[in-house]
Amino acid sequence: MYSNEHFNCYNYDKGKNAPVEVVEVVKSKTENRYMTESEIVFFMEGRIKYTFEDFPEYEGMKGQFLFIPSGSKYSQIAIANSILIIFRLKNPLQLCDFFHIEKLYKKNKVLNNFQPDTISRFSVLDINARLWPFLSGISDCLSDGIRCRYYYDLKIKELLLYLRVYYRKEELHDFFCLILSNNTAFSEYIRLSWHRFKTIHEMAESMCLTHKQFFMRFVSVFEKKPRDWINEARAEKIYKDIVFSKEQFKQIAAKNGFSHEALFTRFCKNKLGATPTELRKGGKDQENGKKR
Repeated sequence: MYSNEHFNCYNYDKGKNAPVEVVEVVKSKTENRYMTESEIVFFMEGRIKYTFEDFPEYEGMKGQFLFIPSGSKYSQIAIANSILIIFRLKNPLQLCDFFHIEKLYKKNKVLNNFQPDTISRFSVLDINARLWPFLSGISDCLSDGIRCRYYYDLKIKELLLYLRVYYRKEELHDFFCLILSNNTAFSEYIRLSWHRFKTIHEMAESMCLTHKQFFMRFVSVFEKKPRDWINEARAEKIYKDIVFSKEQFKQIAAKNGFSHEALFTRFCKNKLGATPTELRKGGKDQENGKKR
């Protein structure tokens, strides 16, 4: 398969968290995760129990798939040896060129007599018969060593098209309800990209919007001023970097834009109520308490 040519290709993905990945999880393995990207998780084999921060526990099993939006925090434990296929959505979600996901928002304007699911607040779907050959093919290609980002992009688009074709709009609404807004493309771009920009002006420019246009759209979608929302998102990201990673504090400070560790510590005390050391210790104590 000309492996050397593939490995040296610009599109060859050599990093972790590839856009599409087959993951094997052994029985009783536990993991805590904080999502920086949205994921669609297909359960090909086994059973895994998820404990979310804001939702009831959920046990995923073979034949189902789950949407986990960016910003989610959860723990998981494998009830049995399991195989997952994970699609990581690194770009704003679009089902197809002619049906934008925003149409699912306030779907009573699009769909007649539809009552949305307001109880579970996240949705699990059964794998349609048409999806099994698609998923099996992806598993075979990945096991053969295909790591091409161009291939990943095509497969994610193909998956979203399958969802558009083989699932009812009511099902898709409840599946994606946690990210739906009157401008989902805008809100998802902000959720996935806000940390890349030093100023709100830069963010507005990246979307070809004036500062005023950006401000008005932001408030309309998030019901908060951009600076207030970003400050909250930044504090939450830093908290989860401290608690859920093993990175040194100076590394976390640097990647979050702090020139000195002292400024980082001051930010944590002001916004999170404790120093980084205290936050990390508190997270470990909480986890040990759960295990006991």
